[in-house]
Amino acid sequence: MAARTAAAADRTFRQGVQAALCTVSSSIVVVGPSTTPGLLSLRISDPPLRLGPNFRLDLWLRYGLTPADGRWHAGLVGYSYRLLDHDGRELLLLQWDPFGQSPVATPHLHLGRALDHPALPLPFRRRLGRLVKAHVPTDFVPLTALLRTAITDLDAPPVRPDWDRRLAEAHVALRSTLPRESTRRPAEVAAATLYT
Repeated sequence: MAARTAAAADRTFRQGVQAALCTVSSSIVVVGPSTTPGLLSLRISDPPLRLGPNFRLDLWLRYGLTPADGRWHAGLVGYSYRLLDHDGRELLLLQWDPFGQSPVATPHLHLGRALDHPALPLPFRRRLGRLVKAHVPTDFVPLTALLRTAITDLDAPPVRPDWDRRLAEAHVALRSTLPRESTRRPAEVAAATLYT
């Protein structure tokens, strides 16, 4: 997403995110404060998006604007996708926050804290508790892929009948904001090449 000015690159990035988001919600993308100097944060909605009667989705994106070759580029540098049950309990968390407090700076998944339910037998809860704390490695998860999964696998009702085309267009528009291969470790690049 190259643009002549930083403001134009910012606007184009937010429009791409909004285009993806409009397939499942009428929520508006809002730029919020970032704890990392030089970066911007998008808080997608507060409260979390309703994905039908059973699920909610809490989304946060962190991105930066950088000049290169006389143009400005928007680039995604972090995300948090929290899937919640209808009561707001966390079921899973997909996270990538290289600027955060955690020593794990690569994309990963957490099983949600809501899975460690007090009604479960204690030995099972102990095993599950270790899984809930684990950082399970993943590859980068684009917002468009997450929203497609919400519609196709979690029965999130699409807001628009042409949701599939709109998600595909949003993915193309946002592709240039995805992390470049040069920022990933060689094993991650090899895995991405094998599985795409």
